[in-house]
Amino acid sequence: IGAFLFIPAAQFEQFTFFLLSLYILTFGLAFLETTANPYIISMGDEATSTRRLNFAQSFNPMGSLLGMTVASNYVLTSLDSEKRDAAGNLIFHSLGEAEKAVIRTHDLEIIRNPYVIIGGVVLLVFVIIALTKMPRTQSAEAKNIRAIDSARRLLRNHNYREGVLTQFFYVAAQIMCWTFIIQYAENIGIPKAVGQRWNILAMSLFLTSRFISTYLMKYLRPSLMLTLFAA
Repeated sequence: IGAFLFIPAAQFEQFTFFLLSLYILTFGLAFLETTANPYIISMGDEATSTRRLNFAQSFNPMGSLLGMTVASNYVLTSLDSEKRDAAGNLIFHSLGEAEKAVIRTHDLEIIRNPYVIIGGVVLLVFVIIALTKMPRTQSAEAKNIRAIDSARRLLRNHNYREGVLTQFFYVAAQIMCWTFIIQYAENIGIPKAVGQRWNILAMSLFLTSRFISTYLMKYLRPSLMLTLFAA
């Protein structure tokens, strides 16, 4: 729904509409990941559950890498508002209001299209999952546990509370690093498309490290690896 909302958002040309679309899309993806993670852990030996989850999460950067590649080679290079004159100044600022309106409509359509494709892919995956018989991992005892009781047990778990807090700051720092690479590049005179290529390089290293670290978890304790990476 959030991805498809980019269609009317581009037509109305309202920032709040785009923001609402992004929030719905982000919440949906977060709910999907939060639901899938415990399911992955429960599908197999408990001794290898952490490594199994990390292996599944290692495919996450592939989508991010694909998105960055599309942004660098398709979106940023197709935006008319980013075109510059021979002196390096943005042409957009010197145009009249009517010409600016035409460029805004064109650029918003360029930004909209990848999200519409994402919406189509997610819808296809939804249909596949709905038609596929998934293995059941929940015991009869677990079915009788109420959601409120489960939430209370989690909140009483000291490690769980610290883990949620740690993840909050970690994800915030990670996203800020990826997001502001482009702005940093632009501030020092590097075009956005080139800055995005540096972003792609960083994501490629992250992707490679995820698979290497998952393999190393077979021989090293996760707590030891986390300590080494944090040092």
